[in-house]
Amino acid sequence: MKPQDPTYGTDKELVKAILNADRQAFAVFVDRTENLVAKIVFQMTGGSADRKDLVQEIYIKAFRNLDGFRFASKLSTPAMILVSVRKCIIILRRRLALFYSLIPILTGRIIKLMPQSTISSCILRR
Repeated sequence: MKPQDPTYGTDKELVKAILNADRQAFAVFVDRTENLVAKIVFQMTGGSADRKDLVQEIYIKAFRNLDGFRFASKLSTPAMILVSVRKCIIILRRRLALFYSLIPILTGRIIKLMPQSTISSCILRR
């Protein structure tokens, strides 16, 4: 069931209500931005299994930084795009670092599993 937002006409009113611990206001905020955030996360992470956790982390970060929102732009677009993209970049960097840290381990195992003649022929080709 989608939350109704009869009293939160402007972004300023919505942010003020969220900062005053209005759960309904936060539900409206999520409702207004969830399609955008989900699309960004899906496109940047390739639909990974942890995308729901990532979306949740994005909303937590947005909530924590909401008191600094300057209303120079619409709350639902540039601000959430920026938070979403930055969080996805952090996750992608972590994955890349993990991948690069595994390369020596994986290549060592592959070499150990390869027959000696194959290893020798690979070395001689260089």
